[in-house]
Amino acid sequence: MNLDRYSEVEKNVIRQYFNVLSTTRLSGKISDSVLKREVKYWEQFSTDVVIEALRIHISKYQDNKETYTRGIMRNLQAQGFRSKTFNNEGLQQQSKDRQEELRKELQMLAQKKQKRREQMQG
Repeated sequence: MNLDRYSEVEKNVIRQYFNVLSTTRLSGKISDSVLKREVKYWEQFSTDVVIEALRIHISKYQDNKETYTRGIMRNLQAQGFRSKTFNNEGLQQQSKDRQEELRKELQMLAQKKQKRREQMQG
Protein backbone atom coordinates (compact mmCIF):
# COMPACT_ATOMS: atom_id res chain seq x y z
CA MET A 1 0.00 0.00 0.00
CA ASN A 2 1.70 3.16 -1.24
CA LEU A 3 0.83 6.31 0.71
CA ASP A 4 3.96 8.26 -0.28
CA ARG A 5 2.02 11.01 -2.04
CA TYR A 6 0.22 11.96 1.17
CA SER A 7 1.52 14.26 3.92
CA GLU A 8 1.58 13.13 7.55
CA VAL A 9 -1.58 15.12 8.28
CA GLU A 10 -3.30 13.44 5.31
CA LYS A 11 -2.10 10.03 6.48
CA ASN A 12 -3.79 10.72 9.82
CA VAL A 13 -7.05 11.40 7.98
CA ILE A 14 -6.58 8.12 6.09
CA ARG A 15 -6.05 6.24 9.37
CA GLN A 16 -9.19 7.85 10.83
CA TYR A 17 -11.13 6.90 7.70
CA PHE A 18 -10.09 3.26 7.87
CA ASN A 19 -10.94 3.18 11.59
CA VAL A 20 -14.42 4.49 10.77
CA LEU A 21 -14.70 2.07 7.87
CA SER A 22 -13.84 -0.86 10.13
CA THR A 23 -17.07 -0.22 12.05
CA THR A 24 -19.01 -1.18 8.92
CA ARG A 25 -17.63 -4.72 9.12
CA LEU A 26 -19.03 -7.46 11.32
CA SER A 27 -15.51 -8.42 12.34
CA GLY A 28 -14.58 -4.81 13.06
CA LYS A 29 -11.52 -5.22 10.84
CA ILE A 30 -10.68 -4.38 7.26
CA SER A 31 -8.68 -6.88 5.25
CA ASP A 32 -5.38 -5.88 3.68
CA SER A 33 -6.80 -6.57 0.24
CA VAL A 34 -9.58 -4.01 0.80
CA LEU A 35 -7.04 -1.45 2.06
CA LYS A 36 -4.83 -1.98 -0.97
CA ARG A 37 -7.77 -1.91 -3.39
CA GLU A 38 -9.05 1.39 -2.02
CA VAL A 39 -5.64 3.09 -1.98
CA LYS A 40 -5.10 1.88 -5.56
CA TYR A 41 -8.50 3.31 -6.57
CA TRP A 42 -7.59 6.68 -5.05
CA GLU A 43 -4.62 7.01 -7.41
CA GLN A 44 -6.92 8.26 -10.16
CA PHE A 45 -7.81 11.33 -8.08
CA SER A 46 -5.78 14.23 -6.76
CA THR A 47 -4.80 14.02 -3.11
CA ASP A 48 -7.06 17.02 -2.42
CA VAL A 49 -10.09 15.14 -3.73
CA VAL A 50 -9.21 11.97 -1.83
CA ILE A 51 -8.67 13.68 1.52
CA GLU A 52 -11.77 15.86 1.20
CA ALA A 53 -13.88 12.80 0.35
CA LEU A 54 -12.48 10.94 3.37
CA ARG A 55 -13.21 13.92 5.62
CA ILE A 56 -16.77 14.13 4.32
CA HIS A 57 -17.25 10.41 4.87
CA ILE A 58 -15.84 10.59 8.41
CA SER A 59 -18.01 13.54 9.39
CA LYS A 60 -21.30 12.61 7.72
CA TYR A 61 -21.49 9.02 6.52
CA GLN A 62 -19.85 6.79 9.13
CA ASP A 63 -22.35 3.97 8.60
CA ASN A 64 -21.61 3.68 4.88
CA LYS A 65 -19.02 1.44 3.26
CA GLU A 66 -16.14 2.47 1.03
CA THR A 67 -18.24 2.44 -2.13
CA TYR A 68 -19.99 5.53 -0.81
CA THR A 69 -16.65 7.30 -0.48
CA ARG A 70 -15.87 6.42 -4.08
CA GLY A 71 -19.03 8.21 -5.12
CA ILE A 72 -18.04 11.25 -3.08
CA MET A 73 -14.67 11.29 -4.87
CA ARG A 74 -16.27 11.04 -8.30
CA ASN A 75 -18.67 13.87 -7.48
CA LEU A 76 -15.94 16.10 -6.08
CA GLN A 77 -13.85 15.56 -9.18
CA ALA A 78 -16.83 16.19 -11.47
CA GLN A 79 -17.45 19.47 -9.64
CA GLY A 80 -13.84 20.48 -10.19
CA PHE A 81 -12.87 20.40 -6.53
CA ARG A 82 -9.43 21.71 -5.70
CA SER A 83 -7.77 22.50 -2.43
CA LYS A 84 -9.11 25.48 -0.53
CA THR A 85 -6.34 27.72 -1.88
CA PHE A 86 -7.53 27.15 -5.46
CA ASN A 87 -11.17 26.56 -4.64
CA ASN A 88 -12.14 30.24 -4.45
CA GLU A 89 -11.34 30.65 -8.13
CA GLY A 90 -13.41 27.60 -8.96
CA LEU A 91 -16.27 28.89 -6.85
CA GLN A 92 -16.24 32.20 -8.67
CA GLN A 93 -16.43 30.41 -12.01
CA GLN A 94 -19.20 28.14 -10.71
CA SER A 95 -21.05 31.22 -9.50
CA LYS A 96 -20.84 32.84 -12.94
CA ASP A 97 -22.00 29.62 -14.58
CA ARG A 98 -24.83 29.29 -12.08
CA GLN A 99 -25.88 32.91 -12.62
CA GLU A 100 -26.10 32.23 -16.36
CA GLU A 101 -28.16 29.09 -15.70
CA LEU A 102 -30.54 31.03 -13.47
CA ARG A 103 -30.87 33.80 -16.02
CA LYS A 104 -31.83 31.25 -18.70
CA GLU A 105 -34.28 29.52 -16.36
CA LEU A 106 -35.95 32.85 -15.55
CA GLN A 107 -36.24 33.64 -19.26
CA MET A 108 -37.87 30.25 -19.89
CA LEU A 109 -40.32 30.81 -17.03
CA ALA A 110 -41.21 34.26 -18.36
CA GLN A 111 -41.81 32.78 -21.82
CA LYS A 112 -44.06 30.05 -20.36
CA LYS A 113 -46.07 32.61 -18.40
CA GLN A 114 -46.47 34.71 -21.52
CA LYS A 115 -47.72 31.69 -23.49
CA ARG A 116 -50.21 30.86 -20.73
CA ARG A 117 -51.51 34.42 -20.73
CA GLU A 118 -51.90 34.33 -24.49
CA GLN A 119 -53.73 31.00 -24.32
CA MET A 120 -56.08 32.27 -21.62
CA GLN A 121 -56.84 35.45 -23.56
CA GLY A 122 -57.23 33.73 -26.92
